[in-house]
Amino acid sequence: MLKTGDILQKRYQIEEKLGHNIAHEVWLARNIQIKPTESVVVKVLSTGGVTQWDEFKLFEREAKILKQLNHPYIPRYLDYFPLNEPIKGFVLVQEYIQGESFKDLILQEKRFTESQIKEIAEKIINILIYLHELNPPVLHRDIKPSNLICGKDGHIYLIDFGAVQYRAAVEGSTFTVVGTYGYTPIEQFGGRAVAASDIYALGTTLVHLLTGIPPADLPQEDFKIKFADRVNLSPNLVRWLGKAIEPDIKKRFDSAKKSLQELQSQIVNDDDSPVKLRQQLYYSKDLVPSDTNVELEKSLDKLTISSPFLEINDMYTSVAIFHMIGALITSIIFGAGAAIFLLLSFCVTVSMIPHRRNHLLFHNNFFEIYEHKKFIDGDIIKDIEDVSQYSDNFTTESWYILIKTKEQKYVFGEGLTKAECIWLVEEIKNWLEQS
Repeated sequence: MLKTGDILQKRYQIEEKLGHNIAHEVWLARNIQIKPTESVVVKVLSTGGVTQWDEFKLFEREAKILKQLNHPYIPRYLDYFPLNEPIKGFVLVQEYIQGESFKDLILQEKRFTESQIKEIAEKIINILIYLHELNPPVLHRDIKPSNLICGKDGHIYLIDFGAVQYRAAVEGSTFTVVGTYGYTPIEQFGGRAVAASDIYALGTTLVHLLTGIPPADLPQEDFKIKFADRVNLSPNLVRWLGKAIEPDIKKRFDSAKKSLQELQSQIVNDDDSPVKLRQQLYYSKDLVPSDTNVELEKSLDKLTISSPFLEINDMYTSVAIFHMIGALITSIIFGAGAAIFLLLSFCVTVSMIPHRRNHLLFHNNFFEIYEHKKFIDGDIIKDIEDVSQYSDNFTTESWYILIKTKEQKYVFGEGLTKAECIWLVEEIKNWLEQS
């Protein structure tokens, strides 16, 4: 067997074992023939011992298909070669994706909200649309939490094409049973995997993420997994998941594209309450202000706001105290009403010391200012709101966004339109609720 430090083909130095089964091992390695060196994933099939011909066929098929794929969220094929030492076998080399598998997240007792589940589903379905619409179609046949990586870049990657199939099975043809119990539909055990088989595996994976329970351990009725009583979801998403995991293939989504269309059609129908509907509408890309130069980049654990004109102002306590004293004097001379107005307007406008920034980062419930690839401030968010104010002549209304943190307050977005401020606050609040 391989061990740390072994070098394959005078190129790939073995560093750490990532996984294994009876047939093969998966290692993290480093390509030492390029500068700077690059991390890669090395999958090794040993031809000694109990290796079967079917295992070799699947391994060779995986390498052949990966070489033909070109998708940003499928690890790139890099190399494939026979190996004579230190062991005999075959080696498949792929791009290494930094991140954690969803299996690891489940083991960490990570639980996912409805909005996160929809986001995960959409991203995986888009990968499946690419695979299923190839000619001939490519079926993954082993979608499960351990084969989905939540990358550090915020994207979701589909890995391990060891069970991949070029096309739907032909009646009467021979087949190798592949898949993982609990995630694999009935027809796949009969060698008749189709596009809907991958949808079933996706559905059961999402149920696992929601419940924290492997689908094989959930109760069943007429071979259908029962999960609705263990989750707090909108009726629409429960119905969508139920259709995705239908054991009867005729009742299941017959294509990834149809499953995506139905999922997306439910976005604003789950809850008719005005607040929820407003959040959902502003979360829709279709309702982003058309003339805005603000850009949002969202993932499961990070939200970044970017704009070449974005400016964040820090409201320092010492300056605020100065204006509180001024407000006290004003209250004596002109009355309390004038003092309150002075305190509000001056603390927001005069007392702010401006600092030019172009990135804001929200990471879980943590807020950071980001400039020139360096974090220069960070704090815990307590509240966030959109605020309007009037200019000195009381005729021109302007808007900005106020972030209240544990340590101090930040104002940004002065000069943004009312629509932009409301949109951004709803986006941030919605994202924070999901994270």
